[in-house]
Amino acid sequence: MSLARAFSVVSFNTVISRIFGFIRDILMAGILGASVVSDAFFIALKLPNIFRRIFGEGALSIAFLPLYTEFQTSEGKEEASEFASLTLSNLLLILIPLTLIGIFLMPYLLKVIAPGYLDDPIQQERTVLFARLAFPYLLFISITALFGSLLNAHKNFVAFSFAPVLFNLTLIGALLLTYFFDIKGMIGEILSLSVVISGILQCGFLYVWLRIEKIQIQIIRPKITLKIKRLIKLVIPGIIGFGTAQGQIFVDVIIASFLPYGSISYLYYADRLNQLPLAIIGIAMSTALLPYLSKAIANKNVKQAKLYFAKSVEVSLLLVLPAAIALIMIPDMIITVLFQRGAFSADAAIATSQALAAYAIGLPAYILIKCYSNVFYAHQNTKTPVIITFCVMLLSIGLSIILIQYIAHVGIALATGLTAWISVRFLAFYAYKKYRYKIEKASWIQIFKLLLVNGIIVGLLYLFKNIAMQFEITNLMVGILVLSILILSIILIYTMMIVSFKIFDMNELKVIFKKKKKRVK
Repeated sequence: MSLARAFSVVSFNTVISRIFGFIRDILMAGILGASVVSDAFFIALKLPNIFRRIFGEGALSIAFLPLYTEFQTSEGKEEASEFASLTLSNLLLILIPLTLIGIFLMPYLLKVIAPGYLDDPIQQERTVLFARLAFPYLLFISITALFGSLLNAHKNFVAFSFAPVLFNLTLIGALLLTYFFDIKGMIGEILSLSVVISGILQCGFLYVWLRIEKIQIQIIRPKITLKIKRLIKLVIPGIIGFGTAQGQIFVDVIIASFLPYGSISYLYYADRLNQLPLAIIGIAMSTALLPYLSKAIANKNVKQAKLYFAKSVEVSLLLVLPAAIALIMIPDMIITVLFQRGAFSADAAIATSQALAAYAIGLPAYILIKCYSNVFYAHQNTKTPVIITFCVMLLSIGLSIILIQYIAHVGIALATGLTAWISVRFLAFYAYKKYRYKIEKASWIQIFKLLLVNGIIVGLLYLFKNIAMQFEITNLMVGILVLSILILSIILIYTMMIVSFKIFDMNELKVIFKKKKKRVK
């Protein structure tokens, strides 16, 4: 499978997942709104997700894939399979006790992560209960992440990118269950349990795919071999780095817990929308790019690796710039159409739209961080991104504490968006210093053209928004119709300008990302 096709597959499945995610969030906003229950559930959901990103799809997956690719290339299929099995077995040895300890110590964890709830015993008890029910998700989704990395290493991007659809479908089922059977009083408990069920479904789904692809992995006696030592050497800096990044999320929740009830929910809904282009473009490109970069570097084809990197930056910016502009310019319209109904009030819509615009300022930077980080990961360097992440985290926390004094929860989102650009600058500097990766003159010319075209998009969005706001967009069907027409019109005009100014050359991309005749097994 070519890199271009891999990116398309991951992006398509991500779009499908996000569509179901939007349906889930629309139902959740209508039933829960921005309330004490929603705040408690979102904190409960963050805990296993934070640990998952540290131990599962974060540090471990990024360290595992380049090593697995190297062993498969240099030592053969059997040695690579044994390495995968040992990784799984050692991972279980860590995750099972960690999950049990987390459940037992949950009241103490929440005193740290949400100290603002200490004065409200009822809210604290509610959050502890939801968190304990949801925390086993960590175990299953971390194994899922390992299975997904293994499939990606074999150039199968379909299954892992589709797995989140099962998460969304499970939570949608739970929400409909509480609505139709009129058991809204237990909605927090049911949603928390459904999170764990979704983890089991995703893990089982990917295991079946591994069997279909005849990729060998099994639970064996855990032991520390030379290969596992190499993995640990790469994982430890990654854990520190991803722990630092997730530590910022912890700190954001700590800060938000001192703000009025609903603040955590405003940030959650805003971040969900901001994550849409990040997932479709940034994470999809990152997921597709890493195996190819790793393979090129393992084969000592540095020129090809740099070409992959340069074009991934161009394509990512091509797609993300108009998305960022839209989220900055029409966040109120987007939030109103998607969420303002039922328990989600007009005030909640305004507060959420303000946070969304602030997050979106850093959206292009988040995408570039994904591209640059892969350069280091493909070279089996997890230390440099760790140091950069830690320094920027400290800056972001300090900026958040200052800004919330003036703009409440929006200050947290704005600090995150602004400091993302600082991360990009440092990553770009060290990518060139260590490996001579940089954005070449030809790419800068393309980026300059993109900026000019997106300047026109700013003017068009301003005009179209004024027209669109004349309609009753609080009506779901009218709002969706108006928003869809606006977005599709912008996409059509943007595409026509890109083609007219010859910014995007499909023929060139086909040559660079040409399909390999032999599929890696």
